[in-house]
Amino acid sequence: VRGQPRLGAGYESSLPGLHFVGAASDASYGPLMRAIAGTAYAAHAVAARAASALERPGPMGWTRTMELLEQGIGRVP
Repeated sequence: VRGQPRLGAGYESSLPGLHFVGAASDASYGPLMRAIAGTAYAAHAVAARAASALERPGPMGWTRTMELLEQGIGRVP
C-alpha cells in the first residue's frame, strides 16, 4: 500500500509474527497511528495478536521463520 506494508489483524504483515506500528501502519490503520495518541490501541492490538499466536500452531515454527529471515529470505512460504 503506497510503499508501506499491508497489515492485517494486530498490525501483522504477510510474514507471520512481523508487526509494524507507527508511521509504517498508517496506510492500513489511519493517520492516528503516526501520533502518540495511537500507541495505546496499537500496543493492545499487537499484544493480543501475539498472545493468540502462541496458542495456535502455525505452518512453521517461529524459530524456523527467524532462521529464514537471518538467511536473507524475504518471503516465507
